[in-house]
Amino acid sequence: MSNRNHHSNNNNWFAIIGGILLVLSTNFILSILGMYLFAFIADNTDLPLGTGYYPLALGISAVWLYQLLYVIPLIISCKRERKFSFMKGVIIGAVITGLVAGFCFVEYISYITPSN
Repeated sequence: MSNRNHHSNNNNWFAIIGGILLVLSTNFILSILGMYLFAFIADNTDLPLGTGYYPLALGISAVWLYQLLYVIPLIISCKRERKFSFMKGVIIGAVITGLVAGFCFVEYISYITPSN
């Protein structure tokens, strides 16, 4: 393998990891803001949002909605600019976030659903 291909391969991995980190860090910040928003709403209204770590679960589970606002345009932009490695990282980060958000949503729904 030539030195040029090795350097190009490293840049691809850095771009993929950069895309993953961008999405995960942005979603982390959005989940913290969502947690505080839902905790504030739960403290100041009679809505059954729950207590304890359940506002956190609701905040994280709502992140998939927020990420639609920036991930899809980011993927389209990466495709237009032919930044395919970065686009792969963004998609991987979005899938990881979707899996975590899905688990938190199921956990939250099981908490607020009355058991027999």
